[in-house]
Amino acid sequence: MVVGSPALQGGGGGGRRWLLPGAWLWLTVVLGAVSPPRVHGRRLICWQAVLQCQGEPECSYAYRQYAEACAPVLLHQHPAGSAGAAAASSSRRRCPSHCIAALIQLNHTRRGPALEDCDCAQDETCWATKRAIEPCLPRTSG
Repeated sequence: MVVGSPALQGGGGGGRRWLLPGAWLWLTVVLGAVSPPRVHGRRLICWQAVLQCQGEPECSYAYRQYAEACAPVLLHQHPAGSAGAAAASSSRRRCPSHCIAALIQLNHTRRGPALEDCDCAQDETCWATKRAIEPCLPRTSG
C-alpha cells in the first residue's frame, strides 16, 4: 500500500494542505507562459513563429540559409503602392534561384510553414519583408 504525504491527503500541517495544489497551479501558469503558443484556428504572430523556428535546429539552420540566400531581395525592400508593386513583379526575374531553394527547404521543416503564414500585426518591418520576399515564394499548381 502506497501512502501519500499529509499535504496530499489533507491531514496535518494545516496550511500545508493547499501548498501542493497551489504549487501545481503556479507551475501550470509558468509553463504556459514559457511554452510555445498553441494555435487553434488562428495564425501565429510572426515574432512567435520566428522564436519557434529558432527553437528547432532544422528550422533554425534553414532560416539562416534563407536569410543569407535571400539577403539581396530583402535588402531591396520596396514600399507598398504602385511603384512597389511594379518593382515586386519585376523582382521575380531577379530572385536568386538559391533564395527560392532556401525558401523551399525552410518550408520543409516542422516550424517553417508558420513563418510564411504568420501575422505581422502592426510590425511594418515584417510587412515590408513579406512584400519583398513574396515574388520569390515557390508557386504551386492546382
